Amino acid sequence: MPSNSSPFSFVRYESSGTGPFAINFDYLSTSHLSVSVNGATLASSDFTVDANANTVTLASPAAAGSVIIIQRTTPKGKSGFQTDVADFSDGSVLKAEDLDQAALGLLFVAQEADDSGSANALNKDLQDNKFDAQSLHIKNVATPTTGDHAVSKQYVDGLSLYNSPTPLSVYSFNGDGTAGPYTLSPAPQSTDPKAFIVDVGGVAQRPTTDYTISGATISFGATIASSVSITVRNIGVARDTLAQPIVADGSAAALTVKEKAGQSSANLQEYQNSAGSVLAKVATDGDATFVDVNATGNVDSAGSITSTGTITSGGTLTASGILNVVGALQFNGQTGIKIHGITKFDLVDANGNPTSDTTHPIATNTVDEDAQYVISGIRATLTPQSSNSKFLILGSMAGACATGGAGPTTQSRAGMRASLILNNTPSNGRGNIHNGTRTGAQYLFIQYVQGGGFVHGAIPIQTLYEPASTSQFTLDVAFRSVREATILTSESRAVLGNRFVVAIEFS
Repeated sequence: MPSNSSPFSFVRYESSGTGPFAINFDYLSTSHLSVSVNGATLASSDFTVDANANTVTLASPAAAGSVIIIQRTTPKGKSGFQTDVADFSDGSVLKAEDLDQAALGLLFVAQEADDSGSANALNKDLQDNKFDAQSLHIKNVATPTTGDHAVSKQYVDGLSLYNSPTPLSVYSFNGDGTAGPYTLSPAPQSTDPKAFIVDVGGVAQRPTTDYTISGATISFGATIASSVSITVRNIGVARDTLAQPIVADGSAAALTVKEKAGQSSANLQEYQNSAGSVLAKVATDGDATFVDVNATGNVDSAGSITSTGTITSGGTLTASGILNVVGALQFNGQTGIKIHGITKFDLVDANGNPTSDTTHPIATNTVDEDAQYVISGIRATLTPQSSNSKFLILGSMAGACATGGAGPTTQSRAGMRASLILNNTPSNGRGNIHNGTRTGAQYLFIQYVQGGGFVHGAIPIQTLYEPASTSQFTLDVAFRSVREATILTSESRAVLGNRFVVAIEFS
């Protein structure tokens, strides 16, 4: 249905897709209709008009959020109007249809002028004879060349940032027999003395020499009698330098750096060198990044401290959260060890797959040789983070063994050994004879067996392994029965339910 209120000659959609989009205004011919998407006018082949349904359908879908405008433009020139709207001839029959067509043509031209005037241009308010932008922004303003030209916000901001004059503030008062401070109200826009013109009794004063500005007060280098007039003119702001010291604007006010709404930068503050490289920064979420942090007092952290460089503290370094040191950790100026990680040995089954089963493997070797070591199923797969890394292996494993000897002789003793196997084939798991390389020390326990059965003991697992590369490797805890002339161990078992072995990587 045609609109009875402005706009009369166009309809605007913010949409996507191809439509159809309804036409809510009258028109005399579909040739008078045009369609634009995001400001680009479409060719007549890029849309179709359904005069019966009074809709427009786009040939190609518009992207989400596109501005689609369907607009009527009735011919306004004489030839176009006579061709497309109405042209009366002498001696012809004057019909109501022709008169309506002519009247509508004139009405549509007037509506289009009204739409382009009240909706898209600045109109005068007849009450005060002032232009009314109807709370809309003005865009595409040219660079001004004379004093009566309009300017953009960017132009004004640039002037303010680079010490250009702003509206003058003037303060007039008399001395009170002191050198001040005297309050300037309202507060001036600048605290730089060079942005003020000051005279005392008609005599100009020198900035910083004869007077100083601090916040909203001015102080003089000498007392001023109560009968002497003082005039202070604040002629602008100076933001290219910071006056020292920076003073808060109230007794309970914090010195504040505030994020601007819509700020595109992720940083609230940046400290740059002369080349523009950022040396330190404070992000809008409060995170601070510095190249070096030197603390001679206490450093308290309730969260995580992550350092990729050096942390030097002359006081107490307290972290109630996580202290994650990626670089070197020094004690009293001396470089200590760097802990890369601690890895716990896990269990594998006979095929080398991870498992929680603690069924004990058995060794029944009859000779005491390295080749007889049986894989216990306690394994760690390790990847050095540095070619200088070392691995300290610490832990223990419980074992049980029985003897083939008899009676209270020395042959009634039983024992078992444990050691580490390097790079045993991963699929060669628990209970199998190893095929890797034994490394590190061999530890054992030996006990007398009284009345048959098994004796139990704990075997320490300790070694220091230096891989000298960053290639991945495996370490398996292996064991075997002790077989010597007077120690006739018939069977030994790894008790996997009672074990603890870790690898500590450091450099």
